[in-house]
Amino acid sequence: EYKGDECPDIDKVLLINVIRMIFELCTNSIKHSRGTNIYISIEITKKSIKFFVADNGCGFDYNSIGKVKNNNSGYGIRMLNERIVLLKGSIEYDRDRAEFKIKIPIY
Repeated sequence: EYKGDECPDIDKVLLINVIRMIFELCTNSIKHSRGTNIYISIEITKKSIKFFVADNGCGFDYNSIGKVKNNNSGYGIRMLNERIVLLKGSIEYDRDRAEFKIKIPIY
C-alpha cells in the first residue's frame, strides 16, 4: 500500500537505505515467521518517509535481537537499527505481532 501525494525529490542514498530496510524485514519474515502474508505500507510526505511492515507469523523474541546464532545470522535487525540511527529516524516494534513502524525524516 502506498500513501502520499507526488513523490518529492528524495536523495537516492536515502531511498536505497529505505529499500534495504524493507528488504531486511521481508527477508526476516520469510526466514523466521512461519507466516503466509507480509503487509507493507509506505507513506511519503515532504518531511518524512514512513513505512510499516508486518506479517501474520509467530512474532519474534526481542531479547535475541542482535545475538548471532551462527556465522551467517543475527545481524539483520541490528543493522536495521543502525541504519535508522544514522538516518535520524525512529522505530517502533510490536514483537508479539512482528510489526515494525519506521519513520525517516527527509531533509
